[in-house]
Amino acid sequence: MRLNKSGSYHTEEILYSRSLAAGTTSEDIFNSISNFVKQNDLV
Repeated sequence: MRLNKSGSYHTEEILYSRSLAAGTTSEDIFNSISNFVKQNDLV
């Protein structure tokens, strides 16, 4: 849970998290997310 500036709590959901190597390009990030979406039928 996270407290916002107005004093209200809200929850955050994480759909995808993955460690990436230093020097990762934006194309590498896009491909990583795209592969995850395809593998989990989230298209």
